Amino acid sequence: LAITEVVETLLPGAVPVLWVVTRAIIIGLLVMFVVGCWRQMMLNWADISQVTGLPRALFYVAGVTGGVLMILVAVLQIMSPAPRGHGPERPVE
Repeated sequence: LAITEVVETLLPGAVPVLWVVTRAIIIGLLVMFVVGCWRQMMLNWADISQVTGLPRALFYVAGVTGGVLMILVAVLQIMSPAPRGHGPERPVE
């Protein structure tokens, strides 16, 4: 979701710069998330769930996979042009 009304109104030239800055912050946070999930995954491979018989590390595989995919999306968003104002909103018909 790109809510850029305030920036487009006050600093319209700053939208592309802020677009890159916010995506860089998102990438940094996702890297921390992936590293944490990776460490938990590696620690829990030997811990087998009594209910399923599978390693508990499989819960953290989802975090690693999702985090890497979200980083990929954020990088692709940095490479694409920043969103521009679309004019006044029209009601949904």
